[in-house]
Amino acid sequence: MKVLMYRRWNLIVLFVVLAGLLAVPAVAKDQERTFTSDPNNPMTPQDEPYRYTSVDGDFRIIWPSGCSKIKIRTPGDEGDADSPYPVIVSCDRHGEDGAGCSVMVIFNAQGEDGSPAGPDQVMVNMQNLLRDFGAEVKQQSPLHKDFGEGLIVEGLDVLAAQAGGSGQVWLRGLLVGGDIYLLSAWDLSGKVWNNPEYVNFFNSFQPGTE
Repeated sequence: MKVLMYRRWNLIVLFVVLAGLLAVPAVAKDQERTFTSDPNNPMTPQDEPYRYTSVDGDFRIIWPSGCSKIKIRTPGDEGDADSPYPVIVSCDRHGEDGAGCSVMVIFNAQGEDGSPAGPDQVMVNMQNLLRDFGAEVKQQSPLHKDFGEGLIVEGLDVLAAQAGGSGQVWLRGLLVGGDIYLLSAWDLSGKVWNNPEYVNFFNSFQPGTE
C-alpha cells in the first residue's frame, strides 16, 4: 500500500501581495498545442464539462464548461528523462483572459539537496503561483485524498484573493510518489471557491491515465 504521510502541511503559507493580473504562468508559443474539440469528435467544439486524459501530465480530470481550448506546455528536449521538469495543461474559460484553470506537474521533483521532494517543495511552488497571481491567502486546510488502489495522499488546499481586487484563486498541492501536482482555478470576478464546476474540477482529479 502506497501511503504518503506528511506532518508539515499545517505550516502557514506565506501571504504574498504582489501586483499583477490573475493568469497562469506564461506558455511558450513554440511549445503550445491547442485543441478545440470534443475528444470523441475532433470537429465539434466542446462547451460542456468533459472528462480529459493527459498523457503528457499523467492525470485525468473533468474540465469545466467553456474549456474547449486546452493549452499544453511541455518541456523541450531535456536530454535526461530523470531530471525534474514541468508540464502545464491549462484552459482560459470561453477563450477569454481572467478566468480559467490549470494543472501543473513537476515530474521527479527534488529538494535543494537533490533528495526526493517533500511537502516543503510543494509549498514553495504554491507560494510561487501566488506571486504570479498577485494574491493573498484567505484560508488554507490540510487535504487527505484516497485515490483508490492503496494510493493515499496528503496535500494542501489554499483559497486566496487578489490584492486590491475581487479576483479569487483556489490552489491545491499534492505530492504523488516523486511528482508534484499543482491544481489551480482563478476568476477576476470572483465566484471560484464555491463554484460547483470548479469543485468538480478539483475533486475529479486522478493521477495516472488508467
